[in-house]
Amino acid sequence: MNIIDPNNKGYQSESDYMKYVNLISFIVIILGLIFYRGFNRTLVKTIDAETISPSDYTVILKRVNPNIDQNELLTFIEEFINLKLKLNKVNGS
Repeated sequence: MNIIDPNNKGYQSESDYMKYVNLISFIVIILGLIFYRGFNRTLVKTIDAETISPSDYTVILKRVNPNIDQNELLTFIEEFINLKLKLNKVNGS
């Protein structure tokens, strides 16, 4: 069905207009999601920089010998990151 005159072939049908409306809506939604994602990443980085959490001071060591002495492990970590650490507890497992 044509919008103005059903017999006039010069006008586009309602379904042709809906194709363009759907395409424009899709593009606007995608651009909005891209903007939101960028804004969200910036917000997360800002909050992370202002917040102190245990993960900021966590060291993960893999394949550590379970028979290692606590002082040897402390010496290794100090040499590796060149900081003096206060080590409260070492889990040997």
